Amino acid sequence: MAGIVEEAVELLEESEEGIEAEAAGEAEAEASEEMASEVKEASKSVSMLRRSVDALKELHVPQAVKSFTKFIVKNAAIGAVLFGVNVALQKLFDDRGTCKPASKTIQQKQKKVKAIAKLTSDVGNTLTKLAKWAKDNEDVTVDIGDGITVPLPDMISKYTKPMEKDVQAAFTVAQQLIKKDGGAKPTFVVPTTEQVDQLINSTEAIMQVLQKIVTFANAKKEKFPALGTLPIKQYDVDKINDELETIKKLPYA
Repeated sequence: MAGIVEEAVELLEESEEGIEAEAAGEAEAEASEEMASEVKEASKSVSMLRRSVDALKELHVPQAVKSFTKFIVKNAAIGAVLFGVNVALQKLFDDRGTCKPASKTIQQKQKKVKAIAKLTSDVGNTLTKLAKWAKDNEDVTVDIGDGITVPLPDMISKYTKPMEKDVQAAFTVAQQLIKKDGGAKPTFVVPTTEQVDQLINSTEAIMQVLQKIVTFANAKKEKFPALGTLPIKQYDVDKINDELETIKKLPYA
């Protein structure tokens, strides 16, 4: 994977740095209980994303799924940025005070951003399981239709390729949500409604890909037993879909 994910890793590192800077600043200013909690949760979540990325970098995946793995790393970077944005929104709320009219809007934005960050992280874990499974079964071949038999990693690539456009668009949004001027510490930007929609579209595209893979595996597992070991089940896809629908209904304006 070396040489293909530097941009995403750099964004993840900047998110870590930005969250650490927020934590240091709030420690000096005697942060609110809520702010301290959000910083702690964000730091823990981003650290977990970082460990997941480091593990993926060491995973020698088949050539067919290298592009897919790159987008898993990008998805992790998106999640890291969103956890940072959530911290920035909590700081903004603390600065405004609960009596200000804008406070309700800030809380709404924070609730939605945090929900997207958590779901992005959870989806990333699911994608990582899929990549490891493809690696473990790289010598297995399956029939993808019309008598065409291909290695299992090629089957994964066939289904995951369409999601890359949406993940890339969400990654571009994430890049716009973190600023670093000169030698200053990174800071986070509150996303627009359009940017939030793009982030949701990315997760929806991933969910649809996972659904297709689960459907394929369920239909073919009797003939190809290795498909029965797929670590993603219909329950997992349904859970992602339910969370996604809940997020869509959350106000953001």
